[in-house]
Amino acid sequence: SSEVSMVKSVEANRGVSYGLQHVFSKEARVAIVPLGYADGVDRRLGLVGGQVLIGGVRRPMRGVVTMDQLIVEVTDGPEVQVGDEVVLLGGQGGEQIPAQEWADLLGTITYEVVCRLSTRIPRRYVSSGPHS
Repeated sequence: SSEVSMVKSVEANRGVSYGLQHVFSKEARVAIVPLGYADGVDRRLGLVGGQVLIGGVRRPMRGVVTMDQLIVEVTDGPEVQVGDEVVLLGGQGGEQIPAQEWADLLGTITYEVVCRLSTRIPRRYVSSGPHS
């Protein structure tokens, strides 16, 4: 997980991230999350439909994931603020993003998705089994 480090508006017809590969057709709000491919988040996730959870709501990543940041569109839904928790994989509220979802988007297996995540990303292990 991580936290939102910045929330800003993006004008219509403006692009974001490397190569401006995502252009917003209308004015949008985006959250900047200080995680990137240096942390093991695949660069392609914002181009292939990858999502994260903020406030228990699925939010789409936009553009290419950069070395130390990813961009999340937060135009619709509840207001997002600096400091809000961002869940990459796992659950928040009643929503879940399983590793299999990212694996399917990237054409790989779940082991590759989770093994590449660096130790710079804080982890929270949750179990509901008999030893929890």
